[in-house]
Amino acid sequence: MGSTGLLALFNLADADNVSGSFKASDVEGLNGNEFALYDYFSGKLQLAKRDQFFDVKLARMGYALQYVVPLKNDFAALGLINKYNAPATILMETWNAKVVSIQLYEGGSFKAYSETKPKRILLNNKEQPFSYTDKAILVEIPVALKKPTLQIVW
Repeated sequence: MGSTGLLALFNLADADNVSGSFKASDVEGLNGNEFALYDYFSGKLQLAKRDQFFDVKLARMGYALQYVVPLKNDFAALGLINKYNAPATILMETWNAKVVSIQLYEGGSFKAYSETKPKRILLNNKEQPFSYTDKAILVEIPVALKKPTLQIVW
């Protein structure tokens, strides 16, 4: 979509452990003041202000991958989290009042941050089960589907 970022963090030093910090504004060209941060390997989802620092510690040859997604209407679509570059699986995101439509490249495990629980979610215009835990929406979409569209309704 061009409005999200990935931060790849590596320990390439000749050291058993390295520590440092990162912030959403480390992603060049990313607009917004509040972001959803998603750690691909731990599955941890949290909110971040633009210049809020987050500590990171990496073991020898360790690595981390963070998705950095700006919030819009207290919502941030992360994409298909079974892919390394989940945000790139989102082909289109459009808003109409309290409904967001998201077209995906294919099926898989879709995740998003939402401040409030949706009333319902439709997959290709049919009611779809979903879970909502700790402000995270998770929708399992059949992998065989090509270019499925989710509608999230609040």
